[in-house]
Amino acid sequence: MNKNFYKILFLLLLLKPSFGLFAENKVDATSEYPISTEIYLYQNDFAFIREIRNFELENPKTKQKEILLKIKNLPTQIIFDTIFLKADKIEWIFLDYKQKEHENSNYLSNFKGKELDIRTKNNISYKKSKILDVTKDFIVYQAENEIFTEKIENIIFSTKDFEYRPNILLKMKNNNTDSIELYYLTKNLSYSTNYNLFIDKNNNARLESFVTITNNSGVDFKNVNLNLFIGDVIKINKTNNSNFVKTKNFTNTTTYKNTMPTPIINTNPNSFSIHRFGNQNKFDIFNKMGKIIPFFDIKNIKIDGKYEINTSYNYIAKQYHRNIEEKIYAHNKIRFINTSDFDFSKGKIKIFRENNNDFVFISENFIENISQNDEIKLNLGESFNIYSTRKQLNYKKLDNDIYEIEWELTVYNFDKNKVKVDLIENIIGDWEIINSNLKYEKNNYKNIKFNLEIEPNQNIRVKYSFRTRL
Repeated sequence: MNKNFYKILFLLLLLKPSFGLFAENKVDATSEYPISTEIYLYQNDFAFIREIRNFELENPKTKQKEILLKIKNLPTQIIFDTIFLKADKIEWIFLDYKQKEHENSNYLSNFKGKELDIRTKNNISYKKSKILDVTKDFIVYQAENEIFTEKIENIIFSTKDFEYRPNILLKMKNNNTDSIELYYLTKNLSYSTNYNLFIDKNNNARLESFVTITNNSGVDFKNVNLNLFIGDVIKINKTNNSNFVKTKNFTNTTTYKNTMPTPIINTNPNSFSIHRFGNQNKFDIFNKMGKIIPFFDIKNIKIDGKYEINTSYNYIAKQYHRNIEEKIYAHNKIRFINTSDFDFSKGKIKIFRENNNDFVFISENFIENISQNDEIKLNLGESFNIYSTRKQLNYKKLDNDIYEIEWELTVYNFDKNKVKVDLIENIIGDWEIINSNLKYEKNNYKNIKFNLEIEPNQNIRVKYSFRTRL
């Protein structure tokens, strides 16, 4: 019996670090906050963080070969597999979540009047239970129109209702340094881009942009260098640099060399570039708050505008016995080239046009990521002064699935200015054009386009026929 007891005791002592039993391990040093932070924000709610942190030994006079370091004030959803540390020698590293915090009555007092999901010791679950009162040992809550009083220790709370703040615990060689570099990826830290386009009466425009940073990471970031990555994180690879190894299991002994590259982070094929705000621009990004930062302001953009009438497939191959009365209104389309020396990230763009020495809001669009020298196309909405009507001149069924159809369209311009209109006819099936009174372009296998110029208060008739196999 005694031999078995000592064997079990020996095994427990041996396995102690692997279970994260740090209660008896005295922390030798603590790092509360970083002294330098650099953030790379991605477009899919991820951020890559680089921090430099100082720490002080609690007993600096004691000569220790190894120290137990606690790193505090980290994001609540830090991704453990992406943690990289610059240090000489690390025996193990552990991400320690304070998951017992909600058993503290002072902490639970913050939830008075709010709803939490709870489960009792009898395994009875109540969703959205309203917390009425919290004392030192008891909690009073309302569930299913009844009021209950339970000991706090007998209640199990849903983890989704609490932000568990992690700490990093690591055992490392004492190399007489007082700082450490920390790299990691975290969720719930992202940005969005918004644009305002102001078009004057000469079709010259100014484009201004601003970025909104959303921080739901659980921590404040102060005095940070900010970088915006135009792209999404897909996966994080292990580095192929043999100078260092990344540890998943903190029980493994891992040696880190003095040089420490950042992780290799793959992004999707639509990723473009990084916009750096520069060291002279540092920002405070507080938790649960949005921060708006001016991005850029570009002037003297030349706008090219056209109207577009894009017909529906529903008209083309059906037979009509009378004229179609419905009007198809033109959409006012504009386009311009990104001639700047940087890429545009996806976001909302509001369009304003000059009217009586003021700018009036006319439309809102969403643009995808735009690289340098790419074209941006925007829709300003329908123009009720420019529209088309149509009537079917011929409809023949030549075979079981072969048809010959002729259409006549009239495009009207009741605007006070001469306009350019792209009339796009969408055709279904395996088709070919037989006749047309005007020149057209075959855009692709789906449609043809007529480029029209119409004087004020005038109209143009377009007549064409096609054969199709449906």
